[in-house]
Amino acid sequence: MKPAARTAHNELIDELNAMWRDSSSFYSPDDVRILVLHKKADDTKRNAAIDGWALTGIIHALTGDREQSEYAFRNSLRIGGNNEFVIGNWLAARGGLGAFSSAQELFEEWGDPHIGILSTLLREGLNCGAVFQAAQFMETAVEKLHMDVDAGLRQHAAALCAAFREQGVTDRTLGAHLDAAGDVLYRNRLATRRVSTLTDFDSGTVLYQVSVGSGNDIFALNLELAKEQIKRSLKPTPNLDVVITE
Repeated sequence: MKPAARTAHNELIDELNAMWRDSSSFYSPDDVRILVLHKKADDTKRNAAIDGWALTGIIHALTGDREQSEYAFRNSLRIGGNNEFVIGNWLAARGGLGAFSSAQELFEEWGDPHIGILSTLLREGLNCGAVFQAAQFMETAVEKLHMDVDAGLRQHAAALCAAFREQGVTDRTLGAHLDAAGDVLYRNRLATRRVSTLTDFDSGTVLYQVSVGSGNDIFALNLELAKEQIKRSLKPTPNLDVVITE
């Protein structure tokens, strides 16, 4: 999760970004820095309620509170926050909280290029495992709407789709595997810092790396992930692997 910049709130966004970089663990809701940020977000609500509630959603994500983060973003949307700042940060927050299937649902709803914010959501959509949906959105954007789309991201999505299609791996499959990793981190009060992929084009194998940051017992986390995958009956496939990394 990385809060997107917005000119009117540069200072507060800078603070949120700095706190996000400084710790791999979720913050305590009683941390004085969190309390100050909430005060600033509440002040923002007086003149810009849509943005203020979105900022509150980001702050709750920093403390690992999925329920309150969702409540805040839904409030922003209810007021009228169907804009890049709100939806982009909501999608990023769900990813940072390890709720990848939920992030996929948000991307599917708001990534449609006819809405006009695909470019903002695209990278997060791919990171949450919505690769087929992202590829479809990009094709529509380019072929039907004649929009400019990042060529690198389009090629990346096409390569992932090609690797997964033959084995019957779907976006839902990816979401389920990523959710297992995200929930392991969440239980350990650790945020998902980023998701990256490594593809072996000779074998068609794709490795998803769910990164948590330095200073954590990666071996123990992956052992817990393996147990979680078994518990959820997530069957391994020859061309998909998900691991937790620094």
